[in-house]
Amino acid sequence: MSGKVHKVGIEELIQDDKNFNKGTKRGKVLMKHSLQKFGAGRSVLIDKNNRLVAGNKTQEMAKEEGIKDVIIVETDGKTLVAVKRTDVDLDTPEGREMALADNVTAEQNIDLEYAKMKDELSKEVLKAWDIKAPVKTETEMLSKMEYNSCYYEPKEKPELRLEDCVDLEKFNAKVEALKEYDLTDEERKVLRWFAYRFIRIDFESVANYYAFNAREEMKKAIERLRLVLVDNGWGGYIMDGMLKVVNAEEPERDD
Repeated sequence: MSGKVHKVGIEELIQDDKNFNKGTKRGKVLMKHSLQKFGAGRSVLIDKNNRLVAGNKTQEMAKEEGIKDVIIVETDGKTLVAVKRTDVDLDTPEGREMALADNVTAEQNIDLEYAKMKDELSKEVLKAWDIKAPVKTETEMLSKMEYNSCYYEPKEKPELRLEDCVDLEKFNAKVEALKEYDLTDEERKVLRWFAYRFIRIDFESVANYYAFNAREEMKKAIERLRLVLVDNGWGGYIMDGMLKVVNAEEPERDD
């Protein structure tokens, strides 16, 4: 049966120091947006000592968004607890969007840490819940492969400007040549696009500029343009289709 209902400060809910879900950046953004637009909806679950069983990320974000109080409904698990929002009607655009926000946020904010689960739970429990060792991504496998570098770092730190990394001589010559022809603005624009292939990028200079002269924000931009090879996980060269791991052995699965 359900027991008493009382209010406590949100700080009295204790985070699970062995939480299996480390969450995701996208999930955090979606949760923040949902709380800001709709307020608190789904409840969290705590044990008899006020330790969070489920809803660690929700409590974290709720605190960030200034929610200070928690209503605790005591129960032994034999009674379903429902949160009633008296200001929401499901058959309204807001109600339907709130339902969508709940589903999408829950789906996008899951990133389970297999190592923690393996340490805390038996193989039988993991098998019962169909928890398997994750298969490593191609990028993760690539990062562990041995290779011989063909790039030689300079003995002295260079003082490079960004423009030192690109040669526009041929490109400028081709663009200048277009002036000799009677072309429409649209034709001239498209041919200028074609001429871009004559731009020459000195990738060694780019690498040195990135390593020695670029600001942190510039480094991020250079990485985004894939001008240097960095291990960006799912957002990197592998997913861009620019690199592919071949003849990689399938990692063993502990299941």
